[in-house]
Amino acid sequence: MALPGRRGFACRGRSAASAAERHELKSSGKTGRTKISGAIIFWDQTFSVALLQKAIREVLGSTGWDVLVPGVAHGTLMRVERILPGSLPSSVKEPVVLIVDKADGDEEVKAAGDNIVGVILLQELPHLSHLGVRARQENVVFVTCEYDDTVTDVYLLEGKYIRLKF
Repeated sequence: MALPGRRGFACRGRSAASAAERHELKSSGKTGRTKISGAIIFWDQTFSVALLQKAIREVLGSTGWDVLVPGVAHGTLMRVERILPGSLPSSVKEPVVLIVDKADGDEEVKAAGDNIVGVILLQELPHLSHLGVRARQENVVFVTCEYDDTVTDVYLLEGKYIRLKF
């Protein structure tokens, strides 16, 4: 359908975009679902939910813990900057609960080692991130906390055998 005064403009732009989208979907193998999750409105909604959760926690006086995977984990508490292969010494064979400074959300939970039984991430992370889903699949207790004053006491336990229960 052409717009008045811009003869054929809307049709040409629309056809070109549709052809480009068809090519992208065909050549990259992306599904329609991936295309939707990459849309700005999806990310806007995700950001809004995160802000709402944060506001609710503040109103309720929550301590700031967000439990992605509940459970109980026993292991030595070790701190790493990121979950990467080689971030834990290979000599560590006993169960480990990690304190992780940063994550993008697309890491593998057990990338640093198969002996990881719990993760404390020092930032927020969407529950449906790759990292959150993998933790759920592998039954790894996974919590996040972005409040420094809440985790200060946890740092004192680094290197000790702990019980993480959420």
